[in-house]
Amino acid sequence: MVGEDLDTEVAALESVPAGADLAAALEAIVVPWLDPDQRVAVWQAHRRQAAHYQAKSYLDIISVKDHFLDQGDDDSKAFEGTSAEFEVAGPMTRRGASSEVTMAESLWRRLPQVGAALYRGDIDHRRARKLVDGTDHLPEDIAQGIVEDLLDVARELTPSQLEARIRRRCIDKDPEDAKTRYEQAVENRAAMTLPNQDGTATFYVHSAAPVDVYAAARHVDYLARQLKGAGDKRPIDQIRSDVALDLLRGKPHSHTARLLGGVHIHTSLETLTRLADHTGDLAGYGAVVADIARQTAEHQQNTQWDYSVTDTRGNVIATGTTQRRPTAAQTRCVRARFRTCVFPGCRMPAVDSDLDHRSEYSKTKRTSSDDLYPHCRYHHRIRHDQGWTYREIDDGRLEYTTRLGHKYLTQPRDPPLE
Repeated sequence: MVGEDLDTEVAALESVPAGADLAAALEAIVVPWLDPDQRVAVWQAHRRQAAHYQAKSYLDIISVKDHFLDQGDDDSKAFEGTSAEFEVAGPMTRRGASSEVTMAESLWRRLPQVGAALYRGDIDHRRARKLVDGTDHLPEDIAQGIVEDLLDVARELTPSQLEARIRRRCIDKDPEDAKTRYEQAVENRAAMTLPNQDGTATFYVHSAAPVDVYAAARHVDYLARQLKGAGDKRPIDQIRSDVALDLLRGKPHSHTARLLGGVHIHTSLETLTRLADHTGDLAGYGAVVADIARQTAEHQQNTQWDYSVTDTRGNVIATGTTQRRPTAAQTRCVRARFRTCVFPGCRMPAVDSDLDHRSEYSKTKRTSSDDLYPHCRYHHRIRHDQGWTYREIDDGRLEYTTRLGHKYLTQPRDPPLE
């Protein structure tokens, strides 16, 4: 298989359904003969085929449990018997085997749409797991409705983006349940210390209010960047770690700085005025219940407020601020349009990102808000160093062209608040 025949075979992979036909097509392709862009296409096909096999492996688990049920076992005994079989066959731990049986039941009994999507290769195992775990606390009919709505876009989102979208849908569907679960979780907040195998240790706080966590993180980041700007040679992550520990130990810091505990919350005016209970969005975290959005705003009464006016589709009509700020109105407008880095899959908050000139400034000598897009520092560098380009299509959708010539459509703007 050479030349045009090889090009045709690779181009056709996308339309071949996962299963025996795709397996045969992939076996016939010799990857070292391919151009780099074709190798990416083959990788995508292999991923679809791997998802297909994973779905079939869960069907195997279901078939064993069904056998035990047919033998007269009740559900509990059939589950236990199936777990024991795969615990030894794996081999895997008892907990691991139980988790696999539970996943199989979720895919092919509770949420068969997810199992079918995995079988077709439309989503991979990680995305299937996000859909299953993110809705397991909901009644089956509500969970099915949420995954049905998200399956069409799931493959276009990173697992973390999908997780955030699921969390938001769950809050929208049952805000009272979300509020109750949040309050119960916060009651179990704790600080823990764990030894690491390499001789280091980890200290972390879990189940705390997200507003407090992200305010603390921004304060640590601010202090670390002040030290970095003053000439500290350590990597920024090391400085953040040392600053956090110094603060916790009560150690006076060599570089004093004002307290930076600001947070960025996006919610509707109706929610703030208690006329509605729309879901809010906390930068760097994602969806939060209406009460948390209101509490966050109430705690920021003496700080600067930025606001944006949007239409029903989420398009920004106007922006403003309650106080004078050193940054330009263009920055305010861009960060109102896009709340995260616009690079495909990235969720870095726009407030922590660079503003990239889509058209090279050295050529145009022009800066305008409609040509500026937030990119986190890493993706800003990748975009220029690797020669990626992008253009806005419509409604905030961007089309990126990679160094190898692949094109990806992305939707950086979150859905409008409902």
